[in-house]
Amino acid sequence: MKFAKTLAVAAMTTVVTLGLASPAAAAEPQPQCEYNGNVTPCWEYYSWYWTYSACHAEGREQIKSSRYSDYLCDGGATVYLWLYRV
Repeated sequence: MKFAKTLAVAAMTTVVTLGLASPAAAAEPQPQCEYNGNVTPCWEYYSWYWTYSACHAEGREQIKSSRYSDYLCDGGATVYLWLYRV
C-alpha cells in the first residue's frame, strides 16, 4: 500500500512539474524581444500548450495580425509558442 501511494504521489508531481515548466526549459529562439530592448525583429514568448496542434492553431491565428510575421512551436511535454515580431 505504501509503495502504491508513493508511486501515485511521484506520478502527480511529474505531471505538475511538466505542466508548469518554464519556457527556459526549451530551446529559445534568439534574439528575444524581452532581452534586446524590444528592438525588432525579435522573438516574443507568447504561451504554452499541451499539444503541438493547439500551438500551431494559435500561432496561425496570431500571425494574421500585422504585429507578427512568423511563429515557432518548441518544447516537449509542454509546447511553447514563440512569435516573430516585425
